[in-house]
Order: sequence, then structure tokens, then C-alpha cells
Amino acid sequence: MKWFHHITKVLPFALALIGVNWYSHAQIPGQSYFPNGNNYIEYIYGNHPVILSIPHDGDLKPDEIPDRSCPNCVYGNDTDTQEMGRAMAQAYFNKTGHYPFVVINRLARIKFDANRNKNEDDNDNNPIIQEAFDNYHAYIADAKNKIIQDFGRGLFIDIHGHAHDIERVELGYTLTGHELRQADEVLNTTTFMNRNSIKTLVYEKVGEMTHVQLIRGGLSLGNLFHDKGFPTVPSAADPFPKEGEPYFNGGYNVWIHGSRLNSGNIDGIQIEINQDVRFDAESSALFVDAVATSLMEYLSLHYGFGVIDFDGDGVLSNLDCDDFNANINPNTNEIPYNGIDDDCNPATPDDDLDGDGFNNMDDCDDENADINPGSDEIPYNGIDDDCDPATPDDDLDGDGFNNVDDCDDNNSNVNPNAEEVPYNGLDDDCDPATPDDDLDGDGFNNVDDCDDENADVNPNSDEIPYNGIDDDCNPATPDDDLDGDGFNNVDDCDDNNADISPNADEIPYNGIDDDCDPATSDDDLDGDGFNNVEDCDDNNSNINPNAEEIPYNGIDDDCDPTTLDDDLDADGFNLVDDCNDNDTSINPNAIEIPYNGIDDDCNPATPDNDLDGDGFNNMDDCDDENADINPGSDEIPYNGIDDDCNPATPDDDLDGDGFNNVDDCDDENPDINPSVSEIPYNGIDDDCNPTTPDDDLDGDGFNNVEDCDDNNANINPNADEIPYNGIDDDCNPVTPDDDLDGDGFNNMDDCDDENPYINPSVAEIPYNGIDDDCDPATLDDDLDGDGFDNAQDCDDNNANVNPDAEEIPYNGLDDDCDPATLDDDFDGDGFNIAEDCNDNNANVNPGLNEIPYNGIDDDCNPATPDDDLDGDGFNNMDDCDDNNASVHPNAEEIPYNGIDDDCNPATPDDDLDGDGFNNVEDCDDNIANVNPNAEEVPYNGLDDDCDPATLDDDLDGDGFNNVDDCDDENADVNPNSDEIPYNGIDDDCNPATPDDDLDGDGFNNVDDCDDENPDINPSVAEIPYNGIDDDCNPATPDDDLDGDGFNNVEDCDDNNANINPNAEEIFDNDVDENCDGLIEVTPTKPETSVSAGNAKDYLYIYPNPANDFIYIEKWDKYQFLVEIYDVNKRLVLRKFNTNQLNIQSLANGIYFLIYYDEMGERIVKKLIVDRK
Repeated sequence: MKWFHHITKVLPFALALIGVNWYSHAQIPGQSYFPNGNNYIEYIYGNHPVILSIPHDGDLKPDEIPDRSCPNCVYGNDTDTQEMGRAMAQAYFNKTGHYPFVVINRLARIKFDANRNKNEDDNDNNPIIQEAFDNYHAYIADAKNKIIQDFGRGLFIDIHGHAHDIERVELGYTLTGHELRQADEVLNTTTFMNRNSIKTLVYEKVGEMTHVQLIRGGLSLGNLFHDKGFPTVPSAADPFPKEGEPYFNGGYNVWIHGSRLNSGNIDGIQIEINQDVRFDAESSALFVDAVATSLMEYLSLHYGFGVIDFDGDGVLSNLDCDDFNANINPNTNEIPYNGIDDDCNPATPDDDLDGDGFNNMDDCDDENADINPGSDEIPYNGIDDDCDPATPDDDLDGDGFNNVDDCDDNNSNVNPNAEEVPYNGLDDDCDPATPDDDLDGDGFNNVDDCDDENADVNPNSDEIPYNGIDDDCNPATPDDDLDGDGFNNVDDCDDNNADISPNADEIPYNGIDDDCDPATSDDDLDGDGFNNVEDCDDNNSNINPNAEEIPYNGIDDDCDPTTLDDDLDADGFNLVDDCNDNDTSINPNAIEIPYNGIDDDCNPATPDNDLDGDGFNNMDDCDDENADINPGSDEIPYNGIDDDCNPATPDDDLDGDGFNNVDDCDDENPDINPSVSEIPYNGIDDDCNPTTPDDDLDGDGFNNVEDCDDNNANINPNADEIPYNGIDDDCNPVTPDDDLDGDGFNNMDDCDDENPYINPSVAEIPYNGIDDDCDPATLDDDLDGDGFDNAQDCDDNNANVNPDAEEIPYNGLDDDCDPATLDDDFDGDGFNIAEDCNDNNANVNPGLNEIPYNGIDDDCNPATPDDDLDGDGFNNMDDCDDNNASVHPNAEEIPYNGIDDDCNPATPDDDLDGDGFNNVEDCDDNIANVNPNAEEVPYNGLDDDCDPATLDDDLDGDGFNNVDDCDDENADVNPNSDEIPYNGIDDDCNPATPDDDLDGDGFNNVDDCDDENPDINPSVAEIPYNGIDDDCNPATPDDDLDGDGFNNVEDCDDNNANINPNAEEIFDNDVDENCDGLIEVTPTKPETSVSAGNAKDYLYIYPNPANDFIYIEKWDKYQFLVEIYDVNKRLVLRKFNTNQLNIQSLANGIYFLIYYDEMGERIVKKLIVDRK
């Protein structure tokens, strides 16, 4: 608790004040209100769950309020706290867009202390102070109610300043420094939780945060301040004030408006700001910002109000389930299996994506709810349904093969790895190709098959001779003497022919080994290894296909007629005719190949290297096939032939300029050839290119003799002369260039140089559309000079007549040259002014029909009637029917014919009574007061409104006429209605039925506070203590007869206002003033002398040992707090500024009394309670 500050500085603060009656206006957040018309208490309306209270920095000292004068009063302001509090509110708005509620005491503390009980000061009886106190706390209460209404909960902050030596911020939770110094486990008990001014929050956080964590943990308000550079106690860094250190733990405002006493929804914290922060502008500004930010954080962290986004992910803390991790917020996609609620939606599965009740650790497919450890394994679906690899899915017999490969998945002896067990009727190896009783797969089982392991042996097989096997499983089929000649296949070389055997004689040349003895020749009589078919002489072993042919012996040694004996090269010529019988290309039939040095045709007369016979061989003759070409011939120019076989002799470049006669246009002149530049005008084709001009350099077809500019192809005798370009385009000086028409004027002076009749010397001819004299000033077609030529001007001799002139009526001229603009028929109706009686109105002319009653002579004929069509002497102004001569003002009215005969509506035709309704509508046309517009006059026996449904004598239609109905205009009032009490109406039309005095005691419900009990009314005497307001006067006490605020249950003398539980006990008078059942007497105080030396320690507690009361006396007069603890360190009593303590509730025993004064002094005394 805070009592005193040694601060007297007052900082003026400019305010924008609005003096309005706030109770009668809607409050505007951020607006200041001074509800009672003065500026003493300011209420800044808010719209967020924070209240800032600033009780001790007012600067107003009105003379009408006396200064405080009381023992131990503190008069100094908490300097700068008002300015800082306002700045905190503004900073909070700047950061959140919301206003906190702010209550400010603007009275100086010497006049009023808003952080004390109402009756603590000597000037508290002053009505202005009473009102200021009531207003200050009423505004806080109003803010609390508004916060609870809009938000359900909130935070009250009481802002102060301290002058302690330790420069730190002090936060007060109404826990003393001694209590804060308790161990965490002690401070976390309900005893201390109940003493906290944020008690409601503490209990809400149970299970989430401990009491200690809330007041000095990492997320406590003190720690939020400390983290922003402002040392604070309590906080994680400074958990409690040490023994002997001064500390303000929270005053009256936090006690009253926090949740300690009332357990309400508004928690309270006192902020004590140190001087270094308050008195330094920079530190003050930083702390203001820190408080605003910290309050935002505190509300977000602990109250769920999203006013801040700690992790900067764009989601406020009240919506963010982890506002310290930007990757976690409702906008994030849930990341499976990370154990984090990424999207702040517990319904979004993190590790049980398929929602089957098993997380990803246990669920082998967390995206399929049918697959999990609780599922039954479904065989053969290829899925581990129960997430147990040990449960077979497709290998039910556990033989290592699934149902795809295992043909019997219920028998572990049957699988692809098993060996087929013959003849057991099972497909043991799951291979239908592996036979069970037809092991060789030949289609015969072991009963019929004599060898069931050999598919080639079965009853369907052919017996294969000589293999020693009963192939057809028929022992009767012979295997090794098929021809039955007595020799088996080992000895018989043809066991299918009985004529062939080792016993048969060999028959030559029959191609058969008749005696089965290869040594006996059958077809190779000469024994050279070749039979008679292959051997061309089977009697000569030197002649056979393997023998080498011996040339020229006349024998076919190798039995190959194609192997020549005397034509070794096989060219068809034997060695007699063939000059080389080893080369097929040389023979008499071959063609001699020149120059190869070989006698190819075996004819030495055929030349080999001088084919043309000119005496030069091919080495010297450059064309050995032409006798005219050889080194002895003369070169013939330009024949394209090297006649003398000497390339140096020119054939086609006689002038030696490097170009032959094909390219050189003059092969006798080396200066003329394709590489030479053409020399103009020399008459020679120097470059042998006819396209290169010699005398027509511009290529326009004319040489320099004819062409006057042979460098410009556009200038030549064939070109058209281009006028006025200063060039002789056609090379003809006679062709004019700038006087085309030859009139003596060039184009500069001649406005038409192609017409010799147009030039400055010609006279202008009017209206020919030509500027004949080349002078625009000379008029050609606007003789009158009015700006319009003769084509536009209908009279070019009259400047007043032209298209711009205005038509002048009736002058006989077409002034505007527009025939459509009439001169004498203005209205254009076809009639001129002589015929037309109104030439300004096209609807008036002799050709129109007269329109009656328009007051116009439409047809320009005065004889045509306009306003008396029926000729009855009355025009249409007087005649109400100008088509009927019987109807006019002089006619008599005929009733009920539906015609206004006399043209006088006042004369009734069908409304004889003149009430505005005819006889059809009017039920009585003789009485003007009877008609459909009349109001029904009750009870006159007439149908005044001509409506039988309108009642005459039962106006409210309730079934009762005016005789019986006391209010015939109210259907709820009639003799059949129930009387409704207290409505002031005789509902049942019976004055005897009471309406407002139900109990009949003579007092109606306005005066009678219980109109159902005749014993209760203003005339009855109040009966004390019956709990009833007998006399209907709340001011008459029922159970507090002396009016001291205590009823007879609490008040031990209800007839004496000075005796009640709140009264101060007067010692030694034999009266129990405070109704505690005790008559107090003054105990004997020990005699102790006090000097300056021991004044500080002077503290008397007496009597000690004590009975029911103790008394405290201290040398100084500071305000103080007393706490009494039992031997178990439990707080059993706490009192502020009370010298007399009632200890009747304490049992006998030893206690410890701790005295704290406002200067931070602490004194401990032992107290003994002994009621002997």
C-alpha cells in the first residue's frame, strides 16, 4: 500500500475539455466527460477492457474546497503521472485502434486523495469532496460495468509514482513484500492466491500457470516491463523486494476495484513509476510505449483479447493458438505428424489423418481409415490392413509365397519351392506343368507309362530301334533285329533289310554295303576313295576328284571337265593360240588396251602406244587418237584444241590479256577485256560488256550527243517537261518550263499557267467562276460585295439580299435567299396575309374548321359560330351544354333527369337537400344532414351516414347499447368485461367493482404499497421488525429504528444510533458501543520514557499477553499496516491504521505481530493471547 510521496512538483497539462451531461448522451470512445459540470473528475470513455486510474496528479486547487488537514496525511502529487497516463491511453489507441477507459482526479492531492476511503480525511464531509469521491469511483464502476457487458472481463490499472531510492517500477498486487518473499510452493497456495488483486485471473489460470508465474514469471506484467528495459518488481529478474527495501503493494483503489475482495471479473494492478522514468522525457516516452505494448500483450496472453500479434503472422493472439510461432496460426496448413496444431484447429488431424483413432506411429497408412492396428487383415488384397507385417495377407500358410504364387495358401507344404511329390494327388510345387502322376508329362500316368520319368517312353511312342529302351511300353515290339535276319543292330548295317548282313555277298556298284563290311569295295574298284559315281576312271587310282590336273597330258586327271588341260586360263584358247595361257584377259579375242605395254590380242601388229599412227606415242602425243594433233602440228587459233600439244601456244587469248576469245571482245587488243573499266564516249566496248554504257551514262537510252544531261536518267529527249522545276527535262529548250500557256506570264504571276486567257493582263469576266485577271480582289461572283457569290446570292446586285440577311415581311423580296422563309405567309399555312386573319398562327386560316369555345376565329370566318353551337342565345361560357338548346341558364331544372337543365349546379337535380349526394346515394334526399358523408349521431334514431352497419346506439359494437354500456366507444368496456385493476377504467360498467383499491382499505394502488392487504396502507402504524413496510413509507425504519445503518439483528441497541458494530468503543463507560459483547476498560500501559535516541523503535503493544483486544502505540504518526501471523506463518489478521485490534477470533497461543509504516519501516513483535 502507498501512503506518501516526497514529491511536490506539479506539471500543468493542457486538456481539451467538453462539459456535457454524459448521462444524457451516448458516450464517444476517446472523448472526455465532466458529468457534473465541473472539471474536478474527468472520465475518458473507452471501448476496450482496460481502465487507467490516475488519482494523485491533479493541479486544481479551488478555494471552495478546504485543504486537507489530517494526521499523517500525504499532500504531494505523483508528479507527471497524469501526463503519462494520458499518453499511455493515446499510445494504446495508436497501437490497437481502441481506447482504454481513463478516470482522472484533477484536484490537487492537498484538496482530495482519490486513493483513500471516503472518511479518512478531515475534509471528507465537504459536499464537493463527497461528490468528487462518489464521481471518481462511480466512473470506475461505470467503466467496469461497460467492460463486463461488452467483454465479460477486464483489467484495472491504478497509476502512481514513488520516490524510493531503488529506481525500479513497483507493481502492487495487494501482496506485501513479506508475502512476496515466500517460497514459490507457499505463494502458490490458496492462502496467498486469495490475497491477490488479480485473484480471478489467478484461479482462471489454474492448471495452466501458477500463481507465482502470473506475478513474477516470464509472462507476468512485471517481466513484460523488464524485457522492454524497465526494471520491475516483482518480475523474473527481481522477484520480490528484499527485507528492508521499501515497496508499495497496492492501495485503496486496487483493493476496491480489483478482484481480491469481490472476486469479480475485473482484476487490478497498481503501477508505481520511479522518478528516473517520470522526470526524464525520453525515458517517460519509452515507458509509455512499453506500458501500452505490455498491456496489449498481457490482455492477449492472459485474457484472450486479440490486440497484438506477437509472432507477426497476421493473426491476433486471441485467434492464434501459438502466437510466438509465425508458422502456427489458423491460416496455416496442418503439417501431418509434427506433433503441432499448425492450423490452430484441434479438429484437423495431425497424426491421425484418416480419423481411425490411430496415429501415424501405429497406423501404417494414415490416409485410409480402413487400415490400422484395429482392422482385421483381409487376405489377398495386397494391403497390410492391420498394420502388422506378421499377420499374413497373402501367405496364410507362412510358406513364404503369397496367394498369387501359392496355389494352396492354406498348406505350407504346397508352394512354388516345394518338390512335387509324385502320385499324391497334389500340385505340390504349384506348377501344373510338373506332373503328379505323369511325371514326364507325356499324357500317360504311372500305371500305363513304363517309364514315367521319360516323356519319350509311353504307349503312344514309336519304338526306337537299338536304344535299349522299351519306347512304346510294349515288350513285343522288337528293338534291335528289325529285319529278322539274325543280326542285331550292332552287327547288321541295315537292320531293315534281311538281304544285308555280315553273311551277305557284296554286290559291286549297287550302292549298298551288302556284307556290312566297309572294307569290301562296292563302288571304288581302284581303291582311291571315290566310288564309280564320283570317279571318272574307277580302275585308275590316280584319276579321281582329289587328283591334280596335269596340263597338256590329254587326261581328265581330277574328273572335272571344267578343269582345263590345255587352256589354263580358261579363256577358250589353248597354248597354241594363246600368247599367255595363264591370263584370261590375254588371248586372240581380247581388245588391245593402249599404253599398257602388253600384247593383249596376241597380235604384235596391233599398236599399243601410237593409236593415231601419227608417229608420236602417247607420251608425246596429247591426243593419240587424232593424227592431226601432235607436237608436229601447227596451232589453229580459237578451235579449242591444243593442236601442237604445247599449252604455251595461245589458242584463245591472242592478246595475252588473260581472257580467251569467248570472254574477250577484242582478243587482239590487251586493253580490251572484261577487267578493264569502260571509258565513256570513246566508241569502244572497253570492258566487253555491252550493258556498260559508253555514251549513255544514265542508261536512259540516249547518248551524250542527244542527252542534255547524261548523268540523270530522268532528263532526256523522251522525258516530259516538268513545269516550274527549273530543269530542261525533255532536252528541248523550246518546251516552256514556267510559262506553260505561253501568255508571257510565268507561273509566279500567272494564276493558271495552262490557260493563256488567264493572266494579270486579262479583264475579269463576272460569274464565270474564274479568276481571269489573277487578282482575287476583283470580284467575279459577288458583285454586291456581301460575301456571297452568285450561286448563293439570289440578288448579287443588292448587298442587303443574301443568305445571311433576315427576311423582312411583306416587302416582296426574298431577303434571306431562302424561298422556304415566307415573306407574306409567316405561319406557312399556305395563306398570305391578305387571306389569313392570323398570319402568325398556322392553325388559323380559311382552310381550317372552326374549333368551338377556343375564342379564336379558326376558319377566318366571323359567321361561323365559335361559342353558341346550339343557337340558344348562350355561348359556351354560360351554356353548360352548348349542343342542347334545351339546356341553358334560362331553362327550368327538371329533378332527377340527370341533367343540369338550368346550367346552375346549385339547383339540385338529384340532391334535393343539397348535401352533395344524389338520391341513389342519399338515403334521405330531403334532409341535408343525412348522407354518406355525415357522421352517425348516436342515439337519434336516424341512419345519419346512410350506412346501416354503423350502429346508432352501440357505437363500439360490443353488443351493449348506450343505456347499458358506460363507454359505448370502447368495446373492451361493457357489463360483460372483467374489471382490470389499476387501469383507471370502469371496465365492467359497475362502479361497485374496485379498480384501484383491491383490498378496500381506502387507498388506491398509487398510495397503497400492498393493495391486496388492507392492513398495509399509509394510515397503518409501522410494526418494527416484521419485515413489512406497514405504513407504505420506506423512510419509516422497520428493522433499523435508530437509523444507524444496522438492523436489529446486527445492532445490539436499535434505538440508539451511536451503538452499532461500526461504532467506536468508549472505554470505561459500561456500554458496549460496538456490539461486540464486551465492556472495554483501559488497560494499564507500561511506563516507558521516549527519547530522540529510541523514538524510532518506540512501539507499544498492550496488553501483552492479551485477551480480546490489543492496543498499538507508535511514537511517529505515520500511517501503518498491522499483520498478525500464527506460529505456522499463516496470516490471521490484517488491519490498516487501527490502533485498537479485536483479536477475539484468535485462539490462545503465540503469535507474531508485524508493523509496517508508510516509510517502509518494519517491526516484529511477539504477541501472546491468553484468556485464563
